Amino acid sequence: MEKIDIAKLKQEAENLGILNIEASGELTPAYLDDAIKAVKRINVDIDALAAKAKEK
Repeated sequence: MEKIDIAKLKQEAENLGILNIEASGELTPAYLDDAIKAVKRINVDIDALAAKAKEK
C-alpha cells in the first residue's frame, strides 16, 4: 500500500477549491485521495460552482 502524504492532500484540496467533504463513515486519507482524484478527473471548477450557488 502506497503511503499518502496528508499535507499534499490538504494542499491539493485547497488548490481545487474543495472546502468540505462529508462522509457517511470514516474519512480516511485514501478516501480523501479518491475524492480529489475524482474532482480532477471530471474537471469540476468548485470555485465557479460555489460562486454560482451564491447568486441563487
